[in-house]
Amino acid sequence: MSIDLPQITPRWITLRSVVLGIAGILLICGLTPFNDFVVANTFFVGSYLPVSVVLTFFLLSVVVNAPLSRFVPRWALSSGELSVVLLMMLVGCSFPSQGFMRSFIPVPVSPYRFGAQNETFWQAFLAMHLPAWLFPVGNLPPNVDPRLSDVVRYFYESAPAGTAMPYSGWIVPLVGWGVFFLGLFTTLVAMAILIRPQWELNERLPFPLAQLQATLIQAPQPGKWLNDLFGRRLFWLGLVAVFVIQSTSALAQYFPKYVPEIPVHYNLGSILSNPPLSYLAGPIKASRIYFTFIGVMYFVQARVGFSLWAIYLIMQFVAVGQRSMANEIPAGAWQDQHLGACVAFVIGFLYVGRRHWQRVLRQCVMGRRPGERRPDYGSHRIHVFAAAAGIAVMFGWLLRVGVGAPMAALIVAMVLLPHLVTARIVAETGLALTRTQTVAAQVYEQMSPRLFSTTDIFFGRVFAYAGGAFNTRESLMTYAMHGLNVADRTQPGRGTRMGLLGLIAISIVLGFAVSAA
Repeated sequence: MSIDLPQITPRWITLRSVVLGIAGILLICGLTPFNDFVVANTFFVGSYLPVSVVLTFFLLSVVVNAPLSRFVPRWALSSGELSVVLLMMLVGCSFPSQGFMRSFIPVPVSPYRFGAQNETFWQAFLAMHLPAWLFPVGNLPPNVDPRLSDVVRYFYESAPAGTAMPYSGWIVPLVGWGVFFLGLFTTLVAMAILIRPQWELNERLPFPLAQLQATLIQAPQPGKWLNDLFGRRLFWLGLVAVFVIQSTSALAQYFPKYVPEIPVHYNLGSILSNPPLSYLAGPIKASRIYFTFIGVMYFVQARVGFSLWAIYLIMQFVAVGQRSMANEIPAGAWQDQHLGACVAFVIGFLYVGRRHWQRVLRQCVMGRRPGERRPDYGSHRIHVFAAAAGIAVMFGWLLRVGVGAPMAALIVAMVLLPHLVTARIVAETGLALTRTQTVAAQVYEQMSPRLFSTTDIFFGRVFAYAGGAFNTRESLMTYAMHGLNVADRTQPGRGTRMGLLGLIAISIVLGFAVSAA
């Protein structure tokens, strides 16, 4: 006898999905600093497939949604609701660690710390006459050296017992610097939305990580406990096997007499000890197996996987040849080649998508033609304006703090370039652990020092690590693009898509505030 199960109406932005998304942001942004820097556990975020997000959705799907789907289907979280939670959590992952706060928070106090150790630097720093609202030292009396401020000392040495941390001093600097980063975040999200149709629909990039994340939020079939992924016996066998291997490796560190370590690494250094093989890079001679990345490669196209593997080996053959002749290519030369490759890379995919960009610009000026596809996330005009406004805010902010116009333009360009390149690499290859190292110094160090002021150089260095290349290991643009890609797979309506943009804005503000605190 067949039983007619009730049809569940698709849902996306609901009270519980938003509450779960906010809770996920609070969890990630609140616990990451303690987890990463105090107890030194595996990074809570650490890549474009964050451990915290994967674990959260495993628990939501198996512990929460499974019994609800089986016994009370109308209460089960839909794929649309889970995609909202995923999008908010991914956006939140951009802030607490290497995506932003790890490199930014020391910036307002580090000049005072370093100035106490280097008088030459300190005098050069004072000569820049930077606005006081950039730094948390506060309005100190004229006879007090700001290098001895409690804010600076407590930041590096912690406050004495019974003494309150001077948190209030950070409010003005966070707001002041936040203006620049508001422009940056707005630009990154607007770029993600504008580029998404070209990469998803026209070029059909695979977005391997989004494919994997989409399997986590898939709803089970009516009457079943688990979705297609979690309902497979082979999945659970693999999960148990990996869990046992990793657990024994960890336990062997604490109980070496009782728990044997199952090796998941190799070291061929003793075998490859003679030239020319001894000139191979360390990661080739000694490395370990990462089951996560093995799983991700299942979603990567074979030709892309081969390209990643082959290019790396070719680079090693070149390096071995150079080292054999005692004429190794300097690290700076590799970095400059990397910058040139990134510029060529951007020109390449701008050229490939030229018709899309022409359509975007035409619609901004003249509107849509009859029969043209309506943009999913509102008019292109809105997002082009948002990106332009964000760039203008960054440029104006730099002028306000004393940076010259040429350097301000260079800083903005070199902040956006690595985010754009990283987003493309992750979308096409699924590399969960990657970063694009291009900084303004690679350009201005090739020019005459007389063209730039001390202030120019100072902020050129600052934004290499705060908002720029260093942060592309956990880039907001890449996270937002993947979150929207997963949401698109659940086929939300136009109104829902516009609501997702509002949730991205909420997630940015919340992630910034909680991570800073």
